Amino acid sequence: MARRWEYKLINGEDVPSEGWLGLKSREAVEAYLNQLGAEGWEIVGIDFTDSMPTPGSFQALARRER
Repeated sequence: MARRWEYKLINGEDVPSEGWLGLKSREAVEAYLNQLGAEGWEIVGIDFTDSMPTPGSFQALARRER
């Protein structure tokens, strides 16, 4: 039987901000990605580009088996 997947688009905006400037630390990004992993999501593609609005911004595609 073929495996079935569900997909989720995520980006840096989904990571909770810290402090009054709304900065996102490396630790906050890692915690967010680890939370997704605990929910069964696997990052299958990620893009950190200079064209993003703030340093550390990213877009990613995650999947998990249905």
